[in-house]
Amino acid sequence: MTSELIINLAAISENIQRIRSHLPAGTRIMAVLKGGTYGIGRPVEMANRLRECGVDIFGFAFVDEAAELRDAGIQEDLFVLMPRPDEASKARGLDLQVAASDMRTLKAYEKSGPVKIHLNINTGMNRLGCLPHEAPLLAEYIQASPNLKLEGVMSHLAGSEDPAHDAFTLQQIQVMIAMISSLKEAGVTFPWTHISNSAGAARFARPEFNMVRIGLIMYGIHLSRQMRQILPLKPALTLKSRIAAINRLNKNDSVSYGRTYKAPKDNTLVAVVPLGYFDGLHRCYSNRAEVLVKGRKAKIVGAVCMDFMMIDVTGISEVCVDDVVTIFGIDECGNEQTAEEFAASGGTIAHELITCMGPRIKRTFTQLPAPAFQVQP
Repeated sequence: MTSELIINLAAISENIQRIRSHLPAGTRIMAVLKGGTYGIGRPVEMANRLRECGVDIFGFAFVDEAAELRDAGIQEDLFVLMPRPDEASKARGLDLQVAASDMRTLKAYEKSGPVKIHLNINTGMNRLGCLPHEAPLLAEYIQASPNLKLEGVMSHLAGSEDPAHDAFTLQQIQVMIAMISSLKEAGVTFPWTHISNSAGAARFARPEFNMVRIGLIMYGIHLSRQMRQILPLKPALTLKSRIAAINRLNKNDSVSYGRTYKAPKDNTLVAVVPLGYFDGLHRCYSNRAEVLVKGRKAKIVGAVCMDFMMIDVTGISEVCVDDVVTIFGIDECGNEQTAEEFAASGGTIAHELITCMGPRIKRTFTQLPAPAFQVQP
């Protein structure tokens, strides 16, 4: 019995256009397709669809991810955030643009050159990037090398989705603006400047930067209510399954491993859904999250198993085996539970939920008319 992730390409296209209209004129959009397109899969097909929407550069975490697109004949610009020095020849052969933040990486890529470099500066994320005071020397080295071209200067925001961190985010932005200005005053030239991820693109669209890197926001997924209010988008992902079995329980009958749930009354109906933690529906959703059945909410009861989860369908009229179960997205009655809402009920974020979806879930691309833009209170 197949569970299915439905990817609405019409909604994605409209979201891209809405994001573009929200950004300063001329801002370049990098569609980040790392992690198997954030778990959605089929990155080559997704890239082909996205370039029809006017996206002309794609971002990845690692060289091998980008290689899949290049091997499939994708000619657009490809960017890699974490290129290893020992992959320099491979990256050059694939004509990849790479981020760099240390002399060791620069010298490795200089030997394989020519290659386009985005100088990555750490303004507070403290993950990758050189310190601001190190950037001038590295930028000048790149510009002086005949085999290196300084294609961009970049950084990464740490808390741009959350207003509680706005002072810190603005500090990161100001550090980067000052660095860009200082480099240009020193005669260092580069076409692209970028700091914003999805949340930054939604909440901090600044004219001082001319490129943004967007990920799950393309699919209508936000990290915060504030993002959704500022930039309402259309839901493009729906995860569905079907009821595989229904059990009628007496009061105090237990469900699943560990007996963490017991029926509160006689004639409690518990349905079995063929999705489990192998499929990315982790145990954190046990006895907490809800799904949609026939337009009604049904709570996950008992511990989520590797292959199955159980839901309480008591009181749902005429429920039967093979009925559709909507985990997130829009159900057949037009009701919606967002991926963000479902993830939050398990104490996690939509990004983790989506990227953990397993290979047994069928991926289906559609061109269904997208619903109206929704602003959640």
